[in-house]
Amino acid sequence: MYDVYIYTSYAFTFFALGGVIAVSVIGLARARQRLAALQDTQDGDA
Repeated sequence: MYDVYIYTSYAFTFFALGGVIAVSVIGLARARQRLAALQDTQDGDA
């Protein structure tokens, strides 16, 4: 019975971490797209 609890806690932890990472990556990608759109009027990729 303890094994089930341990595996469930591990699965929940990995799922939570994965969700946080996914949200962070998506947010970062959107921010970079916005930044690229703002810099579209400039020459160079600074």
